[in-house]
Amino acid sequence: RLSRKVEVRIAFGAAGATLVPAGAGRDRAIAAIVASVYDGMQQGLWPRLKTCEFCGWAFFDTSKNRSARWCTMQICGTKVKGARYRQKKRATAE
Repeated sequence: RLSRKVEVRIAFGAAGATLVPAGAGRDRAIAAIVASVYDGMQQGLWPRLKTCEFCGWAFFDTSKNRSARWCTMQICGTKVKGARYRQKKRATAE
């Protein structure tokens, strides 16, 4: 809904057309996000933008096969793997 209210302009250059944010304040910030999303879609990067299954934060999947499921190994990856380990340990103990 917010993206419908912001202003972006089209700039033509050697690399092709790009969206340029216009306006001021919050509207300009939202327009910058819209322009970045558009650029990512045009470059084929959109499928790599994901949300972490554990914390819900957005992250860019840099894995070769595009299979990342959490934002960082140091934070969410460690928690997920630790929880799985404890769950398996409990299951084998029963």
